[in-house]
Amino acid sequence: MKICIDARKVFDFGIGTYLRNILYQFAKMEHGHRFFLLTAPNDLDRLQQLSNGFELVPEIAGKYSLREQFSIPRVLRRLDVDLYHSPHYVIPLIKTRPTLTIIHDVIHLIFRQQLKTPGAFYYASFMLRHAVKHSDQLVTISEWSKADIVRTLGADPAEIEVIYGAVDEFFKKQTQRDAVEMVARKLNLHSNYLLYSGAFKAHKNIDRFIRAFARLSRDECPLLVLAGDRLANYPALQATIHDLSLDDRIINPGWLEAEDFLALYQGAAAFVFPSLYEGFGLPPLEAMYCQIPVVSSNASCMPEILGEGAHYFDPNSIDDMASKIHDVLSDNSLRERLIRRGRQQAATYSWEKSARQFLTLYEKMA
Repeated sequence: MKICIDARKVFDFGIGTYLRNILYQFAKMEHGHRFFLLTAPNDLDRLQQLSNGFELVPEIAGKYSLREQFSIPRVLRRLDVDLYHSPHYVIPLIKTRPTLTIIHDVIHLIFRQQLKTPGAFYYASFMLRHAVKHSDQLVTISEWSKADIVRTLGADPAEIEVIYGAVDEFFKKQTQRDAVEMVARKLNLHSNYLLYSGAFKAHKNIDRFIRAFARLSRDECPLLVLAGDRLANYPALQATIHDLSLDDRIINPGWLEAEDFLALYQGAAAFVFPSLYEGFGLPPLEAMYCQIPVVSSNASCMPEILGEGAHYFDPNSIDDMASKIHDVLSDNSLRERLIRRGRQQAATYSWEKSARQFLTLYEKMA
């Protein structure tokens, strides 16, 4: 079978992580299919590592552009593919081939303030509904997201397949103690710290998390590391930190190299995930693999994904968040139970299994 996959978002966060790991699995498998990857010109060199079994097709049309609406259908006709796999909800208005579309979540409809203009919201709303109506197969990443798509977009649940993500193999390594200590020195982490990694957007609930952290004494947990994003881009969060006199207790290293990130996870006293809304929620699973206790929001898909491997709080309650973090920092038996159950829970997800589910869907569509 000839399959074309839009890989222009392969190095993005979220969607890119999911797509990249599926492609890595395809590259290792015997499947008999011929894959074409629509590739941004700047990504051609980085994607050469996947060249085994893939043919790279440069695509200069920008993501979310008008041009892609004309360019991609032409490419699909020229390649004469059997089906088109889109890793997100923007699919061509002109349908030329059977289409599999992944809708990770409907966050753009629920947290519309994250979109810069009203026009962006209406574009997202239109394209989501178009994808639901015109895709031959829909995929999402949790049962929670599936229910949200059905509720919000009126999709038929029988037409949506859930294919979970998983933890990258990299996080299954155990970093040497001296590497953990080296990262601690580099970031001036001179004592116990809580860790969060990810974006700082509104639905991530970082403001309440900072306020909950302020209720923990210095003796209990002196430091909070907010990694992944930059506080400089969020003046309101900076103002909260300053108003609560936390400037010397919050470390914001931004995005780190992979080895440093792994060491940062493994040196944390606990990982906290305060999000109000997630389609899947990968960072707490990464922390579980690093044998760090996880304290998580009980919102959206988190109980489904994390199971008994996390200690849950109400993300709208600063009191409850602070209390549950305190529980994990002060109760060794609870910490040990969370670490054991967390590792077991994270191990239930497999990129190989997810990739095989996609191959099954391709064959079903054919």
